[in-house]
Amino acid sequence: NLNQEGIWQDYFRGHGNHSNIYVHARERERMSSGLLQDRHISRRCETGTGQIAFVEAELLLLKEALKDKENEFFLLHSESCVPLRPFEYVYRQLFEIGRSWLNYFKGDMWRYYGVEVSAIPHACFYKSSQFFCLTRGHARLVLAKGRLDDWRRSDCPDEHYLPTVLAMNGKLGECLQRPLTFTDWSRKDQ
Repeated sequence: NLNQEGIWQDYFRGHGNHSNIYVHARERERMSSGLLQDRHISRRCETGTGQIAFVEAELLLLKEALKDKENEFFLLHSESCVPLRPFEYVYRQLFEIGRSWLNYFKGDMWRYYGVEVSAIPHACFYKSSQFFCLTRGHARLVLAKGRLDDWRRSDCPDEHYLPTVLAMNGKLGECLQRPLTFTDWSRKDQ
């Protein structure tokens, strides 16, 4: 279920004509969220963190969302995320900046040893958060050029797939290198 559903309902209140929600739920039949009800995409796959199936689920969501020609930005969030800024602020930022948001970097390169090296160049191998915002053009490129079979043996493809596919196609530099989510792991509750 959606954590803090009341916060999300307040966030989207009055903005239904400016957003669409698409859901890929692991246990669809157990979901009782009113906000997410009837927003499930028709196709789904079994998922698990750090597996290629997580990427497959992301691609299924993108494919479904691209069917609506009015969708210009595609944001992926977890059911555990909560909005920190009002809808108007986020909406304005997306359209003023007009770029994909992807917190990408070089790191954990030991994971490259599980990658199909003949298909995925080391120079293009990046990592990012699995939560993202893609422009319509970047979403279409990822679907068209992603070649999932090249990723089946890799470790944690969900953290490497998007930035690497964009880098391999010369588009990673077009992305705003900024996180879409924020977690303060340093805070210690007394």
